[in-house]
Amino acid sequence: MNSFTRLLKQLKKNPDFKYHPKCVKMNVVQLSFTDDLLLFRKGDSNSVKLLYELFTIFSKTSWLEANEEKRVVYFGGVPQEMQHEILHLLGFVLGDLPKRLLFSIQIFWAQIFVLLKKVIHCIEALCRNFLWSVGVDSSKKALIAWETLCWPRVARGLNFLDIATWNKAAVYKVLWNLSKKKDKMQIQWVHMYYGKQGSIWEIQTKQALWMVSKILKAQKYYEEAGWSAQEAMTWANFSIKNIYLKLRGNFQKVEWRKIVCNNVAAPNWTFILYLALNERLQTRERLASLGVVEDTRCALCSTGVDNCEQLFFQCTYAASIWEKVLKWMHIDRHALCWREENMGYTTI
Repeated sequence: MNSFTRLLKQLKKNPDFKYHPKCVKMNVVQLSFTDDLLLFRKGDSNSVKLLYELFTIFSKTSWLEANEEKRVVYFGGVPQEMQHEILHLLGFVLGDLPKRLLFSIQIFWAQIFVLLKKVIHCIEALCRNFLWSVGVDSSKKALIAWETLCWPRVARGLNFLDIATWNKAAVYKVLWNLSKKKDKMQIQWVHMYYGKQGSIWEIQTKQALWMVSKILKAQKYYEEAGWSAQEAMTWANFSIKNIYLKLRGNFQKVEWRKIVCNNVAAPNWTFILYLALNERLQTRERLASLGVVEDTRCALCSTGVDNCEQLFFQCTYAASIWEKVLKWMHIDRHALCWREENMGYTTI
């Protein structure tokens, strides 16, 4: 793409080419991604023709052709007659919002945009459904609240990412970059169009884009992490992780945290143990309380009520396994009950 970038520099010297209104100050014409190329220009036929001619030259010399499915044009504020003329000139089709591109760089957007609550809820719903239903089917009820799963492992959670808090910390970094004037294109763009009002902390957001307005207003949330904007200005580096943990605050640790933390067992085994420790394992006793089954007898020995205590320790079949495992590990004792085993592990 370097050769194509050099070709595009010719447009700067051509008086017939007009930049996109929001790109003219920085002379931005293209944005390149792994499998996508975005070209920007003003919505007039001359600019489109000049840009397409350079792209054709690049395509012939590099043997790289545009994907037929991605040959689309996106308009904004362009009259209908001009749209038809440009589409006829290029032979492309009229496109909608490039969702394919947005999904392919979703992590990038999450780091520079303030995600709407509805978007966050949709993302969490997809993750929650996949965890409990192994797909997008939401018919199965979550055994543990998603908010709890986002807590640290030492505090009854699984340390899943809290998207809302992480997004807030990421936007803080964008605001910090704005204040430090880092050499990134999106940072330079904000300073180019809004920096004339003085310090980044003094910019009025009434006329700013929604995205820019939300980022600039994020300065008031620095106090949530226990810092002031002036303190943030003195930092040499900014860590999203540190801000994220600071915003999360402190959590009360559970007694059985050592059983789950740094456990080298297979993930599915650890997850079953996690459910059992939270008393959410789908034993027959629990299913009966929900009205799903009537028979609460142990499925292995048919004696006793099928709960965690019975399933893992009191059952004759489970007791025989524990006896062999302890003997194999040269531990001279019998297996204790569920609670005693958990408490014994926490005191190690």
